[in-house]
Amino acid sequence: FDCYSCHREDYEETEELNHAQAGFPTTCELCHLPSHTSWDQASFDHNSVFPRQGVHATLQCTACHKNGVYAGTPQDCYGCHRSNYEQTTDPNHAAAGFPTTCELCHKPSDSSWDQANFSHSSVFSLQGVHATLDCSSCHKNNVYKGTPTECYGCHRTDYEQTRDPSHVAAGFPTTCETCHRASDTSWNQARFDHTWFPITSGRHAGNDCSACHTDPNNFKVFSCLTCHSRGSTDEKHGGVSGYRYDSAACYSCHPQGRAE
Repeated sequence: FDCYSCHREDYEETEELNHAQAGFPTTCELCHLPSHTSWDQASFDHNSVFPRQGVHATLQCTACHKNGVYAGTPQDCYGCHRSNYEQTTDPNHAAAGFPTTCELCHKPSDSSWDQANFSHSSVFSLQGVHATLDCSSCHKNNVYKGTPTECYGCHRTDYEQTRDPSHVAAGFPTTCETCHRASDTSWNQARFDHTWFPITSGRHAGNDCSACHTDPNNFKVFSCLTCHSRGSTDEKHGGVSGYRYDSAACYSCHPQGRAE
């Protein structure tokens, strides 16, 4: 047996609230228990549909349910607060390209829009100098959407204009994080791991860059011949097929700098 089969007329004729107009379900037992002795004992658990927290807990039903219609009321923030999103100017959410998933910054328990809290680390971790900057330093004209999250996307000008050494002429990669850490407070804190050729041990350790890189503005160019004379090198390669007294040839056979 179901309630509605017997109480359809009660459902259709009730005036407070007009159940049919409001779009209430016909599963009467959601609000009316068999043990009730009066219709007025109805009790609805709003949390089963939408938890009422913060400002929502202080509002009258009609604030969200316009014209006494309950069916179809949005349960997502933007569904009810689209006008708030579109009309806010501090900052302008639409122009900034903020997502319409309002709950990323606004909690249901908040009592004011000003309580918004955004975790920047969920998109880009603010460390070092980044942690000291105003939003407008990275987000020009208050546009947040599309801001690069890779170093070169924001620091291309720094890369192209640096002269000590010239990154462009030297052929340095544009993966800035290879040398610069996000936590650095100065460009001068750069650390480079010489992954192409071991210089941390043996005879190659401790040499200045200029010992191998004879052009200070182009680190793609290197020379083994500054230290390795032709006489001694030719002597050690007697009978080696394809031997050439040439830096590129040296590196192709000795990428680790060892004699074997």
